Amino acid sequence: MERLLREQVQWDITVAVVRDEGELRFSPYAGGPMPDWEPLTELVHVAWSEPLVLVGRLPDGVVEVRGGRAAGGAWLAVGGPPAFVFADGRTELVELPPEPPPPVLVLPEPTPEGHAYAGVLAAAIAEDAGAHPPPGDVVRAVVRWFWEGDPLYLTLHLLGTGDPQPAGDDAWYPLEWDNEEREFERTDRVLARPDVQRAGDELAATFEGDDIGEAHLPAVIETVRRLPAALAARGLPLAEAFGAAAAHFEGWGFEDTAVNRRGEPIEP
Repeated sequence: MERLLREQVQWDITVAVVRDEGELRFSPYAGGPMPDWEPLTELVHVAWSEPLVLVGRLPDGVVEVRGGRAAGGAWLAVGGPPAFVFADGRTELVELPPEPPPPVLVLPEPTPEGHAYAGVLAAAIAEDAGAHPPPGDVVRAVVRWFWEGDPLYLTLHLLGTGDPQPAGDDAWYPLEWDNEEREFERTDRVLARPDVQRAGDELAATFEGDDIGEAHLPAVIETVRRLPAALAARGLPLAEAFGAAAAHFEGWGFEDTAVNRRGEPIEP
């Protein structure tokens, strides 16, 4: 593998372009143990978004890349699109590719075991909230899930109106809330319960095949749908602006899963 271009843009993000067995490839994870090289097939690819890092194949006749670097038939630019200077004197600004549509979360209905898990977990969260309530009315509930296909690989977070309120951009990112430690303790209590452990194990036993990373997700989302009613049944006051959602640990998915205090879908 021949390294052509390389740029570290964050402590854990290094964008690189290589030639591997004659093919151009790129990755934003070149500094890590699993770079996951992608084919470099287009004039421009967005290799990373913050900061913006662009890579692409170098067109024929280009003699200079202003605002970027070139090597081995590829180019790389950080911060914005570069300009190509051709041998005949023409200069062309590279156009950004159109943004892809956001992913749409389409999942099957939970299995019977998934429904049972959702009922047990929602009730357990509500029971713990009754014993250890957040201050004021409950205004936000987030279930953070992970890709491992493990129904018990979660963190659980409640935000009360008496808590310091996060900025709007952080409303659905509970690791930015000031009550992080309190809610991690809630997570530990709920997930240690024998009924929750049993429900998770029974659901996991139904998963088949090698690709089970999202197999638990329908049940997690069903938990969120049941959570407003479960909290209300335990006497927890829900704020008028209450919302509950399931979100991947980096925030993906809450747009598709958020519900209001009546369990109806809402726009976060």
